[in-house]
Amino acid sequence: MIPLLKGAEQIRYHSPIYESIYDEDDEVVDEELVRKGTDVLNTFLIPVATDKKSRYYRLRYSINAKEHKRKWQDWINAQMRSMSDSGIDLKVKVSKIGRRVMFEYDHKYDEKKAKVQRIIIAKNRRHMMDATNVNELLNQLVEDIR
Repeated sequence: MIPLLKGAEQIRYHSPIYESIYDEDDEVVDEELVRKGTDVLNTFLIPVATDKKSRYYRLRYSINAKEHKRKWQDWINAQMRSMSDSGIDLKVKVSKIGRRVMFEYDHKYDEKKAKVQRIIIAKNRRHMMDATNVNELLNQLVEDIR
């Protein structure tokens, strides 16, 4: 057993299955969901955030694990950047170990979130200051023209 996975729970991941819908010319027009896949949010993310026990699932190829890791980490970061409190504070870190996608409790989440929010506030403040500077400049130009 890999030491990083010690104590982590493996849960089977089912990929969603889609069936293609064709038109008269045998061209794919749309896809229809045939079987719903594993709900990662309710199966992995929320339980890890509440009970702090690591969970992972294994995929067939390492490249797929890399894509899943990136997708879920981006989603968590988007949740962190949103200033509105949606009630879900996912203190979860996603990592890739070989073909596995691991969800672990993130002890540094609060520090990361505070830093991201400070950056957002500073950007907004800078943007507002730039707008007031532009208004002052325009007012000054108008006065000089008169």
